[in-house]
Amino acid sequence: MRKIFDTLPAVLVVTLFLSFTAFMSVQTFSSGFLLYERFWSSQNWNQVPGRIFKVQAYRGCGRGGRGYNLDLKYEYQIGTDTYTNYAIFLGPEKCYSWSELAQLKGQFPIGRTVPVYVDPHRPVNAALVRELGRASTIFIFLIELSLLFATLIPIRFALREWKENKHQMRKLADVLLRRSEIDRSIRVSKH
Repeated sequence: MRKIFDTLPAVLVVTLFLSFTAFMSVQTFSSGFLLYERFWSSQNWNQVPGRIFKVQAYRGCGRGGRGYNLDLKYEYQIGTDTYTNYAIFLGPEKCYSWSELAQLKGQFPIGRTVPVYVDPHRPVNAALVRELGRASTIFIFLIELSLLFATLIPIRFALREWKENKHQMRKLADVLLRRSEIDRSIRVSKH
């Protein structure tokens, strides 16, 4: 009986870890779902003309601070209201290499009139390109991969623990089954 109670902390740890993993999976899934939902809904966004008024590169992101951020701002008009935005892609902005930065700066020079895709329900939401961008796609892939490993590790641990302790668990199950049978026979004999 003592060996059965020795396995309870392991079972508790596995249960807590699986609960935490499930919670994080839901959070991660909802983040990924929101990105995909934004992508699909953006296919129906209105296209309006916009004007780029700021393009500036900053060094200092990525590994060792060797990557570049692009500070790009544009304005567009919906009715009589003028909006300012910075989003190139629908997802989070990423750290660019020098060649990617040069390509984007060539594609979006200051003063150029560009098509801006605007959410008709919330005109504050806009993007120059109706794609998630490589950073978002990689982000979603890494999240899914980490969830896979986060789910498989505790399952493997639980299976190993179960194999090591299945004899004790069977004994516990037999004891509980006998006890319930004894309880039933006592109830039947009282009536």
